Amino acid sequence: MNSFTLNRVLMLASLAIVGITLTGFASNAPPMMNADGAWEARPLLTIRDPLPSRHPRFTDQEYQPVGALDGLGAYQLDEETVRVLVNHELDGKAGYPYRLDNGTALTGARISFLDIDRRTLRIVDSGIAYGTIRDRQGRIVEKGFQINEVAQTGQGLSRLCSSQLIGKGTFNFVDTIYMTQEELSDPLGHPYGGTVWALDVERQTLHAVSAMGRMAGENTTPLSGPRDAVALLIGDDTIPQTVKAEVAGQDAGLHTSPDHIVTAPLWLYVGKKNAQVVEQAVSPGIDPGNAAFLNRNGLLSGQLYYFVADHGVRTVAQFNGTGSTLTGVWKEIDVLDRTKAGAKEYDPLGYKTGLTLRQEAKAGGAFQFSRPEDVSTHPAIGTRAVLASTGRDTVFPDHDAWGTIYRIDVDFEAMTATLKILYDGDDAGGGRFSHSDEGIRNPDNLEWGEDGWIYIQEDNAKQQDPLFGSHSGQEASLWRLDPLTGEVQRIARIDRSVVLPEGSTDESPGALGAWESAGILDVTHLFDSRAGERVLLATVQAHTIRDGLIAKHKLDEGGQLILLRSTPAASPERAGK
Repeated sequence: MNSFTLNRVLMLASLAIVGITLTGFASNAPPMMNADGAWEARPLLTIRDPLPSRHPRFTDQEYQPVGALDGLGAYQLDEETVRVLVNHELDGKAGYPYRLDNGTALTGARISFLDIDRRTLRIVDSGIAYGTIRDRQGRIVEKGFQINEVAQTGQGLSRLCSSQLIGKGTFNFVDTIYMTQEELSDPLGHPYGGTVWALDVERQTLHAVSAMGRMAGENTTPLSGPRDAVALLIGDDTIPQTVKAEVAGQDAGLHTSPDHIVTAPLWLYVGKKNAQVVEQAVSPGIDPGNAAFLNRNGLLSGQLYYFVADHGVRTVAQFNGTGSTLTGVWKEIDVLDRTKAGAKEYDPLGYKTGLTLRQEAKAGGAFQFSRPEDVSTHPAIGTRAVLASTGRDTVFPDHDAWGTIYRIDVDFEAMTATLKILYDGDDAGGGRFSHSDEGIRNPDNLEWGEDGWIYIQEDNAKQQDPLFGSHSGQEASLWRLDPLTGEVQRIARIDRSVVLPEGSTDESPGALGAWESAGILDVTHLFDSRAGERVLLATVQAHTIRDGLIAKHKLDEGGQLILLRSTPAASPERAGK
């Protein structure tokens, strides 16, 4: 028996021991989310499941994803396989350590890949989606400090939330890129604010994107922008702060004057592809030779903008209500001043902190959203996107306590935008429901599906009466919204009775909204489906399952990756989308 054959026999034997067959891993767990009506839910993965892995970094050919599943991306790997990329929204210190190709060990947030047989839905391979990380100066990461910028430890990435897979050749991008961001507010969550990251999917290298600025980013979504440029709309999920928030924890509240509240604006990044003077375009200290990927994709040199509404409209107190519209312009803001490197309100390279950017935007007249979260591009109109703002009842109790869904249309020639409120939770979608708690509440992640519907997940953000679920008794749910008619349908809701893995407990079983469905993705075109069917991937974050095997194996929290499938009758396409 030669060494190759022996190694293969040993690998198959080890897979059999952990219950993984040649055909891959198939979950037999009940779903943590119940589908409504003509939809069905099927778990593909429950946190603590041992998955097959062909990568030598994982002993016994087994990979165990940590919890806090969030943003998703997917593409066809080959004729039989779909590769799914999934974020883990961990704090930088959480989770068991994993290793990069150079041996660097890191804890914290990470991106997993799951290779799924598109017909059987079995997971046939898995692991970490990258082997190399390049920091904000383009250097290969060898120490955690290059990422966290605070501690000389193995603390790595933090709070990777939603995400966006941008296909090669679409929206002026040259490579297939998985965009994600660190949701880190400063100064409390991080001294400078989070970083935008771009995963070169083919080369399995994760790049910091300094040119897009520092913020508590939730997600970016591409738009059809100027020729020879890329355009990305950005949701900045920061904690509302006061104008003078130099003291960590000095957050805005019910008694803060509106004039003193700093929330996040809507950001737009326009990046120039193939910047000619590379040395002036790159982050201070970067080796231009390491910047080719960023440069050809417009992520090396660009301009950040914020939205300024017409007629002096500044906050949700002046713009609210289902069906309302608002026009405005995009105003430039610089993210870097090399002469201020290391100064107060700047990072060591001269980049403005997230708070500095937000303060300058507010002073420049930016419209202040309550809590901008996820963004998603229209499937057919490249200059149109949707934004979820989750709401903040401790800051805007009378105008955006339950959250808002905005449609955004961008005119790149005039550099203007028009916003339309598709659903205002505070008026229950224009009176579609008898109470705000009966409809869409605190929208968080969303996806503009290929069928024209907008799929929306809830994340309990209520801190003042009436609390989340107190009127309806409903757990956090997954909805879909028709942007043309305003029709809304609940298609699934969290099931708190499913506590997994076995031996774990729910530490707060009576708290409605303690779990959430996070990432959402339309994958109908990737998996076998009948005409008229809709196929979605969604994640569940079971925030209150932390003991037992979860704690023992440092998996942070429980959760699932779920495939949702509708019947053809349940998924009519929207005319005109």
